[in-house]
Amino acid sequence: MWQLDNTIKLMRGRMKKPKVAWKDKHEKDERAYTKANTMKVPADSYWTPSDWVQDWVEGFRQLFNDTTQIAVQGYDSERRVVYWNQASEVVYEYSAEEAMGKRIEDLIIPTNLHQHVIDSIERWINHGKPVPAAGVTLRRKDGKPVHVFSSHVLLSNRQGEPEMYCIDIDVTERLATEQALKDSEARFRLLAENMSDLVCLHSPTGCFEYVSPSSLALLGYKSHELIGQMPASFCHADDYARLMNMFENPAQIKEPLIYRMRDFKRGVPLDVVIDAPNI
Repeated sequence: MWQLDNTIKLMRGRMKKPKVAWKDKHEKDERAYTKANTMKVPADSYWTPSDWVQDWVEGFRQLFNDTTQIAVQGYDSERRVVYWNQASEVVYEYSAEEAMGKRIEDLIIPTNLHQHVIDSIERWINHGKPVPAAGVTLRRKDGKPVHVFSSHVLLSNRQGEPEMYCIDIDVTERLATEQALKDSEARFRLLAENMSDLVCLHSPTGCFEYVSPSSLALLGYKSHELIGQMPASFCHADDYARLMNMFENPAQIKEPLIYRMRDFKRGVPLDVVIDAPNI
């Protein structure tokens, strides 16, 4: 045991501490390399969150710059125009040069809505209550009304100041078409309900969708008793195929169709002449 202990001590005495000069040299070289290759950037060149916001706003504007279908306007906290795209020029008839710097209420808001619009924008900016998307009637440069569906976005510019963007879709033509259809339907009903002849509208499958009041005098049925029914239910068996062909191929009907119809309530046969224009 004594000999083993002395052998261990002897071996320890002969062992030398590893050199670590290579590590110190490596770290020194690395520090020198880093220092030599570090770029000195001016303090005002560093990227900041406000740069990201500004880039996002600029991207948002660029997206709508050239569109002719969606009118987009931007306003500052005082409701002055800071952005006016090409479609806004078409919809509201003001050029971008005419609109820039003007307040929204002085351009496109009807006089009776001035205060309402001002209050709504201030509530959004100061109290966080958004202006809801809605259909509104605004004003063109010539004073004529323009109907739009308007949505709104609130963003911040580089200075952290709020900017409101209105995204408007012109629905004036669509509303005019809808109104024309309503007027046409009203005229049709007025005419049909004062005729002694039977006037009907059918679905593509042939079911009655509208039946004039004269059905009672001619067929013995009130209008509501026929709505949803198939004319073939009242047709003579020998005329059934021709009648169904009319509903299946309406474009092929070049002249009025005559078929026999029976008044089941009174048991009286009736010849019916159908003049069937496609509507």
